[in-house]
Amino acid sequence: MKDKKQLLPKVLYLVLAAGMFYLMKFPDSGIKVGKITIMYCYLPGLAIIFLGAVSFLFRPQVERMLLVGRYGLGLAFPYFFSVFISMIVWVIDWSEPNIMRRGIFYAVYQVIAVLVAMATLYLFGEKGILLNFGAMALANTITMLEVIRAGGIAEFFRQFMELMMSFAGQTGDLMIRMEGTNLPYSFGAFFVFFLLTVTARKKRYWFYMALSLFFFLVSFKRSALLALVFSLMLGLLLKLFRRIDLKFALNICEWVLVVIALLYVWMIRDGWLDVLTAETGVNTNARNLMYDGLAVYYSFGPFYLGKGLGWITRMLQTGGLKLAVEVTDLHNDFLRQYIELGFVGYLLWLISMNVGRVRMFQKKNAELGAMALCMSVFWFCTYLTENTYNLFSANITMALLMAGWHFEDGIQTEKRYTWG
Repeated sequence: MKDKKQLLPKVLYLVLAAGMFYLMKFPDSGIKVGKITIMYCYLPGLAIIFLGAVSFLFRPQVERMLLVGRYGLGLAFPYFFSVFISMIVWVIDWSEPNIMRRGIFYAVYQVIAVLVAMATLYLFGEKGILLNFGAMALANTITMLEVIRAGGIAEFFRQFMELMMSFAGQTGDLMIRMEGTNLPYSFGAFFVFFLLTVTARKKRYWFYMALSLFFFLVSFKRSALLALVFSLMLGLLLKLFRRIDLKFALNICEWVLVVIALLYVWMIRDGWLDVLTAETGVNTNARNLMYDGLAVYYSFGPFYLGKGLGWITRMLQTGGLKLAVEVTDLHNDFLRQYIELGFVGYLLWLISMNVGRVRMFQKKNAELGAMALCMSVFWFCTYLTENTYNLFSANITMALLMAGWHFEDGIQTEKRYTWG
C-alpha cells in the first residue's frame, strides 16, 4: 500500500527531473522578468521543491525535515558566504548593479540546486538517488535518440569510437551535441558513488554503474575522467582505514585540498603552471593564454580584496577584459573564485567547501564523511580547468550524493537527538 501511495509522487518527480535535466541543453533560453532571465531548466527544479514543501504540509515528517534542513544549510553555506564577502567588496569598489545582480543570482541558482537535492531526499530518502539518476539517464537517452535520428546510428557510433580512440582529441559534431547536455560530470560522479557503495545487498548497482559509465563516455571530457580516477582511488584507499584512523585521514585530506587550491592559484599567477604544462607537454587548449591575460587584474597575497561575485563573466561578456582568447567564461573555477573573493575570502571559501562540509557529514558517520570527501575531490578536480561550480546539474548531483548515502540512518540519529 505504501508503494502504491508513492507511485504518483515518483512518476511526477521523474517527469519533472527528466524535464529539468533535458532543458539544461538550452542555457540561454528562459522567461524574461524585467532585466532578469529565469532559465527554463530552473522551473521544474522549483516545482520539485514545491512538491517537497506540499508533502511536508500535508504529511509532516519532522525528523526527516530536520535532517534535510541541517544538511541543506551546511551545503549552501559556501554560497551564502561568497555573497557576504562580495557585498563588502561591492561597497568598497562601488560596483555596478549588473555585477552585483549577476553575482547574487549565481548563488541563488546554486542554493536552488541544493534545495532540489534536499527535496528529493525528503520525498524519497536514499531511493531519491536512484530516482534522480533515472531521470538524468532518461533525459540523456532522449537527447541521444535525437542525435542518432539527426546523424544516423552508424555515424553516431563511428564518432563515439573516434572520440574514445583519440582520447577526446577528435570530437565529432554528434559527440559535441551529447557533450552539450552538461551531464558528463554528473554521470562520472554517479559512477564513483555506485562503485564505492555496491554490496551484495545492492547488486543492481552494477547495472546503474555500467549505465552511468556508458553515458559518461558518450559525452566524454578529459577533465571529468581525471576527477573520476582521483576520487575513485581515494575512495578505495579510504576503505582500508579503520574507523578511528579514517577520521584522522579525513582531517588530513580536507586540509590538503585547501592547500593545493591555494598553491594552484599562486602557480598560475607566478607563471609556474605555464612552465609545468610546457615541460609535461600538456595541451591546455589556450587556457594558459587566458590565465596569463588575467594576471594584470589581480595579485596574489593577503591584501588582495577581490572584485566581487559576477565580475569576471560580466567583464568578459561586455568586453571589459582584454584577453588573447575570445571566451564568454573563465575555464577555471578556482581562479575565478580567487579573483572575485580575494585572498582571505577565497581561503575561507575553500575551508567551508572542503573542511566544513566534510566535517558536517563526518560527525554523523565516518563512512559518510569519506563519501563526502570523495565527492569533494571529484568536483575539486573539475574546478581546476572547468566551469562546473556554477553548473546547476553538478550542484544537484554533489548535494544529493553527499547527503543521500546512509540517509535513513541519519533520520534515526535525528529521532534520538530530538526526542532523547
